[in-house]
Amino acid sequence: MAHRRTRPAPHPPRTLCTHDPAEILVHASLLLGEPPRDSLLLIGVRPDSSTALSVRADLPEAPGAPWDLMIGRVLEPLASSGARRAAGAVILGDGREDIPAGHVEELGILSAARVLEIAAGRTGSAVLIGEVWVIAAGRARRVRLRGDGPGDGPAVEVEEPIALAPADATLAAVEAVAAGEMLPRQGPDPVIGALRAGLAAGGIAERRIAMPRPGIESVWRAALEALAALGDEPSSAPPDALMTACERVHELVGDLASVHRRDELLALVTGRGQGLGRISSERAIDVMTRSARRPHESIIAGGAWYEALRRIEAATRPSPGAEAADPPARMVSGWASTACLLSLLAWWNHRFATAGTLVVTVLEHRPDHSLARLALVMATHPVRPGWSPGPST
Repeated sequence: MAHRRTRPAPHPPRTLCTHDPAEILVHASLLLGEPPRDSLLLIGVRPDSSTALSVRADLPEAPGAPWDLMIGRVLEPLASSGARRAAGAVILGDGREDIPAGHVEELGILSAARVLEIAAGRTGSAVLIGEVWVIAAGRARRVRLRGDGPGDGPAVEVEEPIALAPADATLAAVEAVAAGEMLPRQGPDPVIGALRAGLAAGGIAERRIAMPRPGIESVWRAALEALAALGDEPSSAPPDALMTACERVHELVGDLASVHRRDELLALVTGRGQGLGRISSERAIDVMTRSARRPHESIIAGGAWYEALRRIEAATRPSPGAEAADPPARMVSGWASTACLLSLLAWWNHRFATAGTLVVTVLEHRPDHSLARLALVMATHPVRPGWSPGPST
């Protein structure tokens, strides 16, 4: 089924019922634009009970030192966004599908407990996380810390599981429907899965880069055409469509490792339909932050260009842990550029949670990435685009 266009997230944020795990799961799907899978989710809440930055991070194969470091990095932007507490959830699978036996205890509860312990041990302007839900196989268990553990440490309290309410029965879903939005598609995107598999399978050689390179607009449009030919169901596409799409995506992302070509694509995408002619990357940022110009319909969330960029970012995102061979450094740099571009477009679309999640992921791989740092400031501070989403979007 084709992914339908949805309105950008309205402002002020929706109501969040943190005591109900089904509400958190649906709220997260609406904020991120897609259902979270195998994720740690933290939704920041300000003193006035409005939602602040929300972040999602991939779960590790097992909690450990890298996991602890990642949690610390996630908590920092939450605090700077004005959040004073956060609703937490560890989501296994998509939260409703069946998962392997023992996965809840071996990964879910251990991960939830570690999040609570690290948050409780932080000093200064820490974000209060009083509980974390472990959501899996249509059920949820609440994990809390008690102060009466052995020695000076807290003890973990795990409540009995409860059944998740149906997604369409939640307040978050009702508010979304009333606002004219559709719930994100449940289940993985088959296009992203096919592209990831095709790129990982090899056969796309690291070619010598021809000089001079074609313009970034030509490379971008070639990738768009290849993805359009692939369609929404790759299994039904012509035999060569997947390989062609993988080659065009590989070429584009490799090109975006160049800061110059990344900025050219940012200017191209941002300036589309604005009647400004060719603009610089600095002018592109200015268009998004200081004017009342609306994004072109192709880069509104759900539009053709936005969806293509979303799929390319997800298909080339480095795998967590050591489960796959490390991709070439050029491809990681190109993916980081792609994610930053998508984050800026998400921010322009008032999808601040998606914007923040993308750049936090980039900074995990590239801590000194300058554009990611700029995008994080935009996502976590009370700066908003000059236009307001209305019924026409």
